[in-house]
Amino acid sequence: MTKKFEKYLNKIRNNISSLYNRFYVLKSLKNKNYETTYNKNKYFWGIILFSLENDFFVNLSKLYEKDNPNFSKSISIHNLIDFVIDINEKTRIQKKIQKHQKVIDNLKKWRNKIFAHEDEKIYFNIKKFYQKYPIKPEELESLLKLAEEIIGDIDSSVNNISKQYEFLNFKKESEREVEDIIEKLK
Repeated sequence: MTKKFEKYLNKIRNNISSLYNRFYVLKSLKNKNYETTYNKNKYFWGIILFSLENDFFVNLSKLYEKDNPNFSKSISIHNLIDFVIDINEKTRIQKKIQKHQKVIDNLKKWRNKIFAHEDEKIYFNIKKFYQKYPIKPEELESLLKLAEEIIGDIDSSVNNISKQYEFLNFKKESEREVEDIIEKLK
């Protein structure tokens, strides 16, 4: 394994870990049972929930970003695939991503039109935008799981060993910590 690959893989793995944590904290915070607690400090919770959601969408989108030739290379799964030498393995991994391409494309639209930039046409017709480019929470979760699977595939291919990554502990710990914090705030 080259030093560059190792650094790149570690950065992507850290990004995925952080995304898992954000996703499950946000998902846990959206529990209807916590609304009474939120209403006590609605400005605080409003900005916390919005910021977490915004950050999650922008960073998940960046994880699956393809490079624009007008800009420098980004740290993304697509560029991590470049380390795979075996063309058949590279194609197999790319096909896994292609199965989720519609959600990835919609996510990019959400990032570009809502989260990173506020497009005036979209802002005044947001319901139409959501209908045209829907994203379900389970699709977001499947993109996280896909990233987890792909970095294992890439690491296995590059290092010629069987490798698997799993980030399940973030789900359990995030849920537990959110519950603990909300209980303390009641």
